[in-house]
Amino acid sequence: MADETHSPEAPRACAPCHAGVLALRRALDAERRAFEASKDQVVHDLSAVRRRIKLNIGGTRYETSAATLTRYENSYFGVLLSGRFELERDEEDGSIFLDRNGAIFGTVLEFLRTGVARMPDTASEALALLTELRCAPKAVCVCVRVNLGSLIG
Repeated sequence: MADETHSPEAPRACAPCHAGVLALRRALDAERRAFEASKDQVVHDLSAVRRRIKLNIGGTRYETSAATLTRYENSYFGVLLSGRFELERDEEDGSIFLDRNGAIFGTVLEFLRTGVARMPDTASEALALLTELRCAPKAVCVCVRVNLGSLIG
């Protein structure tokens, strides 16, 4: 009796199984690559979160991550926290003081955290926000200016 694994019919009979194994292997490889990318992102995020930044904006205290503040490299904070400048920090809590409008800065910080710009309710709030946008990325400036056109005429 002939060995079936060496018969001319064996490769054709195993072809569907072989194709299934290859498809499963490709799927597992893709899943592994996605997992590795996610793992790398989590490691990056954890290291950034561990680097917390305390801010004193016009007397209002904020605490956030360096990753949030530097989300846009060429923004005010991206440059400020790039390591190219020596920052003066408060001796008690290590915060960075900026002489800006603390209440309005919350809107800028929320944009940096979420990518969503909350529009002010009044024209005076809109003008105050536009003043503070020198600390924000250009993307939010454009978004806010377009959306504030009806408020500030």
